[in-house]
Amino acid sequence: MTIAIDLRPALQGWGGVETYTRHCVSTLIKRHPNHTFLLFWNQYKHTSIQWIDALPNAIPVVAHIPNKVFQASLLTGAIRIDELIEKISGHHSDVFFAPNLDFFSFSKHLPFVLTLHDLSFEVYPEFFSWKSRIWHSAVRPQKWIRRASHIITVSQSTKRDASARFGISGEKISAIPLASPVMPTNEMGCKENFILALYPNDRRKNAPYVIESFGRACKKNVALRSYRLVFAGPVSRTRQAYLLRIAKDYGIAENIRFVGFVPHKEMQQLFANAQIFFYPSFYEGFGLPMLEAAAYQTPVIAAVDSSIGEVMGDTVLLVDPYDVNAGSLALQALLEDRELARTYADRALVRSQRYTWEKTAHHTMDVLMRAAKA
Repeated sequence: MTIAIDLRPALQGWGGVETYTRHCVSTLIKRHPNHTFLLFWNQYKHTSIQWIDALPNAIPVVAHIPNKVFQASLLTGAIRIDELIEKISGHHSDVFFAPNLDFFSFSKHLPFVLTLHDLSFEVYPEFFSWKSRIWHSAVRPQKWIRRASHIITVSQSTKRDASARFGISGEKISAIPLASPVMPTNEMGCKENFILALYPNDRRKNAPYVIESFGRACKKNVALRSYRLVFAGPVSRTRQAYLLRIAKDYGIAENIRFVGFVPHKEMQQLFANAQIFFYPSFYEGFGLPMLEAAAYQTPVIAAVDSSIGEVMGDTVLLVDPYDVNAGSLALQALLEDRELARTYADRALVRSQRYTWEKTAHHTMDVLMRAAKA
């Protein structure tokens, strides 16, 4: 069977979608050497993807079209991706796998499998910039969700959301969990006096709550002022200034660190060395960073919302993302009681070991084969 895969999500940089695309696709290809995989992306200036080179049954299919022209051509139907792939590679596709929503256009009868990571753009549109809202509108998610032969979601929570919001039968949706990009280990990192949080620029990740929770905890126990609060991920100057004003109100501005974009290896070091990973996100399709923290035996505080409880169960300390007092008490509990923190870390490590990319790839291949034969 010849499987075409949209590799554009692997070029999007740092984040869960890129991690999923890279690990799921590479594992799929390694597990199925008798199938041919056509890996498509569009890059006006050619970019090589190193992990593809070691996969003999993978054929890179690269278009060199200016991105705005390419997107406009897909919107008008002037270009169909499967026809473009066949023109470049000489191979006909039996099924097309899209690891994330994007601009698409296909031949009418091509089987098409789409992964939905979350429906935050539908559930919380207010958390998106006007540019992001325009992009999601232009992509026409409803059209492609209904056009897909089968939908993959990364959790049962997202499966329920997709079924309810788009009127899709549950039989057309398969919930296939993700896995950590690092192997779980029984060796703890060298823990340092800092709390780790992510994506301060993303309103959905609830950075003000993190700062206020830490500020209240420090007021109740001044010894906690010895800890730093480290935010990893891009942040605008305006957003950073806003967050520092909140910190200043609690007298903890000097405790806050914004480290910006962090490469993968350095990010793993932050997960390994943090005392706590604080992740009170309002909405998650899966919550992959929790598995990364768990792999390094770093205890997690997360929001009791969407998929988080489904993925991690009682192995993380769950809080109401609207109740700052709950976040403050959770921080105090884990920072003041090392045995409790270790208990949560040990539980989360065991929980994280149930998720593997081999399982993800196995179930994904089942969906692709069913779609191709339908």
